[in-house]
Amino acid sequence: VLNADDKLVMDMKSKTDGPVLTFGIQNPADVTAREIDASRFGSIRFRLQTPMGEAAAELPMTGRHNLMNALAASAVATALRVKPELIANALRSAKPPRMRGEVIDFAAGFTVVDDSYNSNPRSLLGMVHTLAEASENVKRRVVIAGEMLELGLHEREMHREAGREIARLGIDVLWGVRGLAAEMVTAASEQGMKTTRFFESSEAAATAALDEVSEGDLILVKGSRSVETDKIVAALKERFPLAGVDKR
Repeated sequence: VLNADDKLVMDMKSKTDGPVLTFGIQNPADVTAREIDASRFGSIRFRLQTPMGEAAAELPMTGRHNLMNALAASAVATALRVKPELIANALRSAKPPRMRGEVIDFAAGFTVVDDSYNSNPRSLLGMVHTLAEASENVKRRVVIAGEMLELGLHEREMHREAGREIARLGIDVLWGVRGLAAEMVTAASEQGMKTTRFFESSEAAATAALDEVSEGDLILVKGSRSVETDKIVAALKERFPLAGVDKR
């Protein structure tokens, strides 16, 4: 089972005499997704196509990377002769691990995407692209981005480029947390983004978030593990009840 969207992976095809099944979105593949609809945040609706047929599918996660993971699993199932209807049914019950794209709805009408386990430029911008695509019931898109560590000699420019891209994508609010996240905030401001702030710690950002969140906010919280941006999510959970939970 090979990723058709990755040239290096597809080069492996010549190294086997066995049957090969491919999956992907951008390039032609045996198992793919069509009619992708990510307008409702926390869910990706699509048409699953396989050599055994097709079926309407919904993945209760966010981000194209999770859709690719779902297609990889679907390709393995297809290789085992599982029908697409059964694959689609299984995908509906999938759940992300804690702090890895976990979507949390609050009774006050805002939503937090807890992706605070770790961060790098590619994964950060992948999630920001997902925020930018969301349209249902979203009034304001907020990115709370912690410093990204272990990036090497070009770490400063990598933070700045992330900030510029966040601004270009039309995100409404950017908060940077700790260290080189200040470069991200500065670059976003230089790109024309009007609402930005920098915090020296996740604790300071958490305190501010308690006063700033409002109905219709879609908030991504992400950062390298040692920045502890999960403290921001924990503070919001402590103050605000979750949707569908009676705290009486």
